[in-house]
Amino acid sequence: MRPNRAIPVEKQQNVRGTIFLWQRKDYATLHIHVQVHGFNVSRHEHGEHAGAKSHQHGFHVHEKGDLSNDCQSTGPHFNPTNAEKHGGPRSQIRHVGDLGNIACNRHGVTNMIFTDSVASLMGPHSIIGRPLVIHADPDDFGTNPHIPASLSNGNAGTRISCCIIEKVQDSSHHHNSHE
Repeated sequence: MRPNRAIPVEKQQNVRGTIFLWQRKDYATLHIHVQVHGFNVSRHEHGEHAGAKSHQHGFHVHEKGDLSNDCQSTGPHFNPTNAEKHGGPRSQIRHVGDLGNIACNRHGVTNMIFTDSVASLMGPHSIIGRPLVIHADPDDFGTNPHIPASLSNGNAGTRISCCIIEKVQDSSHHHNSHE
């Protein structure tokens, strides 16, 4: 992950780190291990989420593997099924790229493992070559129909960090490749 420098300086956060994805060849569940740091937790201390033990950030696979303008050139959420609205990872209707939220602690660090049953490293829902994007705000899973951004992207706000998902042929670390 690398910080988005294509946004105004006051919105930038120095979020960087590594995300490992792995999946068995039988199309089993996709596993995602997020190890990132550098979230600006001071912005949470005085906002609507003040006092929270963890700070939520939208986490999505976007459509275009293009970082020519940092995270701004990654397009909308990856949606090969043309789902009509954004949802959460457990929603019946969702984009393939709707992975929900990741949480950082009060030190601005995320180290969490979770799974997804829709996105994949193979087949028609393959996310290899696509960007992962971390947003500044929590994803509301499309639950606010009076807010247009909720229905399209979970109203997760500014894109603060991103990377391109690449296949790595390194079997020494089980997270780096799908078996």
